[in-house]
Amino acid sequence: MLEISRQLARRYLLGRQGLWPGRRWSGKEGAAAAIHALGSVQMDPVALVHRSHDLVLLSRVADYRPNDLDELLYQDRRFFDYGGHLDIYPMEQLPYWRQHMARRRQELEDEGWVDGYRQVIEQVRGELTERGPLFNRDLKGGRHVGSYRGLKDSGVALYFLWLTGESMTHSRKGFERRYDLLSRIAPPSLHWQAEEQAVDEWSETSALERLGLATPVEWAATVRYRRLGPAWSAVERQDGVRRLTDQGQAELIRIAEMPGTYLVPKAAIPLLQDLVREVVPGDWVPSRPGAVPDMVFLSPLDNVLHNRNRTLRLFDFDYLWEIYTPVHKRRYGPYTLPILYGDRLVGRIDLRLNRPKRCLEMNGVWWESAREARGKSFQAAFRRSLEAFMTAHEATEIREQPS
Repeated sequence: MLEISRQLARRYLLGRQGLWPGRRWSGKEGAAAAIHALGSVQMDPVALVHRSHDLVLLSRVADYRPNDLDELLYQDRRFFDYGGHLDIYPMEQLPYWRQHMARRRQELEDEGWVDGYRQVIEQVRGELTERGPLFNRDLKGGRHVGSYRGLKDSGVALYFLWLTGESMTHSRKGFERRYDLLSRIAPPSLHWQAEEQAVDEWSETSALERLGLATPVEWAATVRYRRLGPAWSAVERQDGVRRLTDQGQAELIRIAEMPGTYLVPKAAIPLLQDLVREVVPGDWVPSRPGAVPDMVFLSPLDNVLHNRNRTLRLFDFDYLWEIYTPVHKRRYGPYTLPILYGDRLVGRIDLRLNRPKRCLEMNGVWWESAREARGKSFQAAFRRSLEAFMTAHEATEIREQPS
């Protein structure tokens, strides 16, 4: 069984995701390649700097612009967004998620929820068919309901049609969703729905590809989000691991000085062996000058951080996004970005973009090692990275806010 060091495990994870040794993607096509490599990117409306999904791509794609993602989603239709845990997925995954959409409809029917909205759902479906694409505000009237999915029952009905697969996101204004029928958005070749068994098989392999490296428990938790059946027991989880390894889709490895075993895709083994020999895969090497940044400010919802326990084990970095934490309980700040330096997470910075003044406001920075942070080369790297981040956000100055 292959055994690797923790540093190599970090480099492997970061390299799979386009964060080490530098930004190997660029432009619009680079953004598409990054999403495919990540498997999915979580969306979030909070925009204290760029929105989270833009930060994820900005950290990996040289010369990234938010318009690149808008075009990929809403003009080229190469990706779509879906889920209560809102993520961007490659469009070719749609048939697998359509089974989830159908399951969600059945659940809401069984719960009796639909009975209270049946008439307005029919009305909204008709308007969407005749008038679409539509924003919620394009629907006149409607009963006030005060749901977090919409203030009017028509808005809730629109969301229901999206959640259950009759409609998709046509476009957005700001973060406001504009809806249209799935049949008018998705390519005709993807208007089919995968069988349940195919969805469950896909959930196992796609979860591992997305994670890259995970304990069996972490892998099973991600599979749970994608498969249709109930959560696995410990025995069923072991059976799932055995199934992947027996089919030649995965291998178990060890990480030095860490307990247990880790799953990786079978195809990653030659790559890991190259990294053991200190050979960087050719397609990981940035092709453009200046594509290796000094430091990278990661989104609070970055894919590297999706599993807090894994981040703590591999990076010795305990990260919690505090935006929903009561102010008096925060240790840092509401939009604190982890700072990646090479293959280590070395600190965190709380930033806010003052758009009217075109000013990047720095509310605080906290380093894991105060001694390292005092070094001249370290401080110079931080300053260069902060200025590059300012430029990427079209700000003209950086201002340190008083604590």
